[in-house]
Amino acid sequence: MKKYAYYGALCFVLFLFVGCNVYDTVLRDRNAETYARDEVKESKIRAKFIEDPSVKALDVAIYVYGEQAYLVGEYNWPQQRDNAVNLAGSVGGVKSVTAYLLPKTKDGRCGPADNARINSEVKAKILRDKSIWSTSVDVKSVQCNVVLLGVVGSQKQIGNAVDHAFSISGVRQVKSFLFSAQEEKTPVAKK
Repeated sequence: MKKYAYYGALCFVLFLFVGCNVYDTVLRDRNAETYARDEVKESKIRAKFIEDPSVKALDVAIYVYGEQAYLVGEYNWPQQRDNAVNLAGSVGGVKSVTAYLLPKTKDGRCGPADNARINSEVKAKILRDKSIWSTSVDVKSVQCNVVLLGVVGSQKQIGNAVDHAFSISGVRQVKSFLFSAQEEKTPVAKK
């Protein structure tokens, strides 16, 4: 009897894991195969960053949507930024790289705690908005500038997400690389 309970629990956990991943994949408006390919490309870029001593992997977040790679973060010197872009572009299947990389500053006006707070508040606000496919929106705060990435349902949802980001205290700028699943890939940027 214990054996059946064990296998039943194992199947239940497996179902939850697979079910959550399928749900996430559907909401991202990418089929499972495309989503998996994007994850593989992100991993390959991350591996190249780790192998190259001139690029610090922890300073750059990597996002891939189809053939487009996005790098978001900070760099210490311009060559580091250029190397990161070149490495990301060298991964098979990546046709173009968009970099939102800022030079690191010693300015104490926006530190890691500020970025973490902004990040979580923007995510929470977008999650509460039931009109946005919120699980398909990635949020990254760099030097109190918010970067939005992902696929949403419409241009109106893009505008709502940008407005939510701007409404958070301490946000300096919002850069949107969101695009609508029903329309052409058209990132919207606001300052």
